[in-house]
Amino acid sequence: MTHKLRVAPLYLAMVIALLAVGAVSIFHGPPEASAEVTGVDASSNSFDSSEDVTITVDAEDFDGTLAVNTSEGELSLDSCSVPADAGDCSGSTSGSGTSSVSVDTDAADTNSSPDPLTLVLTLSDVNCETSDESVTISASQGDGEDQDVVLTCLAPEEETGSITIEKDTNPESSDVSFDFDGDLGDFDLEDDDSITFSDLDPDTYTVTEDAASDWELVDIECDSGDVSFSDNSVQIDLDSGDDVTCTFVNEEEDEDEDSYPSSVSIDSGLSSLDCGDSTFLTVTVTDSSGDAVEGGTVVSFSASLGSLSASSVATAGGRATVLYTAPGNTGGSAVISAYSEGVYGYETLTINCQAETPAVPVPTPITQALAPPSAGDGGLLTTDEGGSLDISGWQLAGIGIAFLIAVPMAKGALAFYRRRVG
Repeated sequence: MTHKLRVAPLYLAMVIALLAVGAVSIFHGPPEASAEVTGVDASSNSFDSSEDVTITVDAEDFDGTLAVNTSEGELSLDSCSVPADAGDCSGSTSGSGTSSVSVDTDAADTNSSPDPLTLVLTLSDVNCETSDESVTISASQGDGEDQDVVLTCLAPEEETGSITIEKDTNPESSDVSFDFDGDLGDFDLEDDDSITFSDLDPDTYTVTEDAASDWELVDIECDSGDVSFSDNSVQIDLDSGDDVTCTFVNEEEDEDEDSYPSSVSIDSGLSSLDCGDSTFLTVTVTDSSGDAVEGGTVVSFSASLGSLSASSVATAGGRATVLYTAPGNTGGSAVISAYSEGVYGYETLTINCQAETPAVPVPTPITQALAPPSAGDGGLLTTDEGGSLDISGWQLAGIGIAFLIAVPMAKGALAFYRRRVG
């Protein structure tokens, strides 16, 4: 019993000594986790929107979460690596393809001490097409200090473009110049000519063709670009690097197109005319625009009654004049027509003629004696020559007897009757 009591203190003393020098670690816990991001780096500190950037984050795995965030675009995790004896961290990540990626560092390493951990990510879809954009990549781990890197997404440089204006006419013409103006300035082009404006910044440009006498702009054709048309203009929205060609097509107008007679009118200034009188008729010939036809346009005339000084007359200033004469002894309606190249005009005049007064017959003097009338209404007038004598309408002066009719009788005797008129 005494022997055991002596050994126990010795054994206890040995254990205490070993613990003091750290020879036995069964009671020694893991060191405190450092929770530290050691670095954030990028494959390029400046890039354009068409490029992807590789982001590398160095940290330590420990009981916690490592988070990587971007202020613009998206992050995708390419790889997560730890030492070979620390396990695999690829199954402990989340958020790939978003603006934030997280790694559960505790699940990444089952060891009791922190180990180096490296994340490789790709930054993409940063929109900096119109202006430069600053992008901040930050990494945080537990309570440790954050690390970040600032990148610059560069807006693509705008390329200059060009605009070419061509002229084409139908028919071909070498002596007509067409004027243009607009945002590219003033310039002239003839048939088959062209002009090119180079080193143009992306912008909107308007080109207008001024109207040319006797030529009509019938088409504007552009081979590319964002264009719109209005009357005799084209508006070109020139994008970066665009080369646009536009052709203005003109056709020559028919010289006589607007000079064909469309209306013929006759003006006499009268509605009636006496037989045998004359008046001037003025004919006006206009085209479809209401303008006077070209000089020398022939107008033909005809009249249903009366006569004209000419059957055709050439216009001067769109007018032709002819003299009309009414018939001498025939009244009625006279229709005068004027005709020019299929177009007619008409004027109607009333012709007035006075009726002739019949001549009053002069009676032949009677020299024979008139037998006294018998009682009643009868009477007898005799002549030496016989035959008949018309004395109707005669009146014997002073006695108030009128002979109304005469009836031939035999052998120069004429029976008559009378009536008293006084």
